[in-house]
Amino acid sequence: MTAACLLLPDVFGDDSSLFVAVNEEVKVVTPVLEVKNPFNVNSCEFALYVEREELAQLDDCTMALAALVAAFHVFDIPCPKRIHRTLSFLESLVFEYEVKASEKYNGYMK
Repeated sequence: MTAACLLLPDVFGDDSSLFVAVNEEVKVVTPVLEVKNPFNVNSCEFALYVEREELAQLDDCTMALAALVAAFHVFDIPCPKRIHRTLSFLESLVFEYEVKASEKYNGYMK
């Protein structure tokens, strides 16, 4: 499941660097996941970062994805246009919510 989730930005034509840092240092200030050892079920680690600061270590991929989506809402951070499609998809799964065209402005979610 982790491997499939890591490919979501590629599926939607988004910028994967705004979604996840795999086995590397986090370089973006918007909420992003850091994933270490993503292809080893026994040692895969997830962490949520905001402004290059680790906020939480998460137990599994599902919790990590939910925390990433929630971070944009909790901290009222605009969704960058280059990751919007991926986060809108995840948001619809996590919150069972559909982002309507009328709720978007300048490439950001409200």
